[in-house]
Amino acid sequence: MGVKLRRARGKWYLYIDWNGKRKCKCVGTNKQLAEEIRRQVEAKLALGDLNILGASEQGTTFQEYAERWLSEYAELNCKPSTARGYNNVLKQYVYPKLGRLKLSKSVFTRDRLKGFIAEVGKGRSLSRNTLRNIHSCVRGVLTQAVKTGFWKAIQQRGSASL
Repeated sequence: MGVKLRRARGKWYLYIDWNGKRKCKCVGTNKQLAEEIRRQVEAKLALGDLNILGASEQGTTFQEYAERWLSEYAELNCKPSTARGYNNVLKQYVYPKLGRLKLSKSVFTRDRLKGFIAEVGKGRSLSRNTLRNIHSCVRGVLTQAVKTGFWKAIQQRGSASL
């Protein structure tokens, strides 16, 4: 992560490098104002707020990525019965709780996912194998997101696995 301030043609430009992506924004002609904006952007990036980098960085929900994972990975690399099982588990247990959440490291922490598994098992009388299937399905989606580079920030922190 890096935020740099440079002057070109009488204006101050803010260069933001984050996870292999680079953005450049003109912040005006006043150096003090540009320095203040640079400090604010650094603070937001340190807290994980990616709104300054555009909506494409955090626009994908867990459900959107999981559906893509089902069609691009599970249906091609697993037996048809396994892919159907993953689809059923996702629709019945995972999407109602996690489906609308954006894929980001601040949302999908190890503790939150362990709490989700415990919550799903607590309210219903689910067998241990059903809980294992839910766990392996969510783990498979998040692991594939890390492997494909979709979710680089998680790979650096190591919180993608349950």
